[in-house]
Amino acid sequence: MTWVVYACRFEMARIPGNLSVEHTVYRSERNWGFGPGGNETGLTLYRLAGKDAERLVKLAPGLTTDARIRAAMGRWRQGGDYGRWHPTPIDPSTADEFARDDKLLPGNHVKIDDFLERYGHSIVVDAKIANDVDRIINAPGAYYAPGPGSSLIVVAPREELVIFACAG
Repeated sequence: MTWVVYACRFEMARIPGNLSVEHTVYRSERNWGFGPGGNETGLTLYRLAGKDAERLVKLAPGLTTDARIRAAMGRWRQGGDYGRWHPTPIDPSTADEFARDDKLLPGNHVKIDDFLERYGHSIVVDAKIANDVDRIINAPGAYYAPGPGSSLIVVAPREELVIFACAG
């Protein structure tokens, strides 16, 4: 198999098993070395297949617990699984991924940049994309879970997006 096939399989393994994506909408990522001691930070947005978006919108009133959201989304495609699923908005006081003392004040909203920069490895993210992701994770209607390797997955059916962020 070629490198491109392996890369595609690795990337598609990020998507929950009951969901399909049509294409990559946006990507910004950077690697600082590989293997133990290496770090990578990235943000990728995928277009969620319309049929899956419609199904999740219809199921939305019942998607209130980890078990129900997990059943709708499916498992991580390769080994392991996502952590506990939650509906948005993300509560900064309970989200370890975003927990920095200066961000936990009442009324503060989580920002994707805080997640991406939590280990000091910054990447450049288009301001409109960052604003769109911030709006999604701070409003009802989407679902999120921590994933393997310091990652975060957000499924936003109304926007027909799957958001994958990693910082590690």
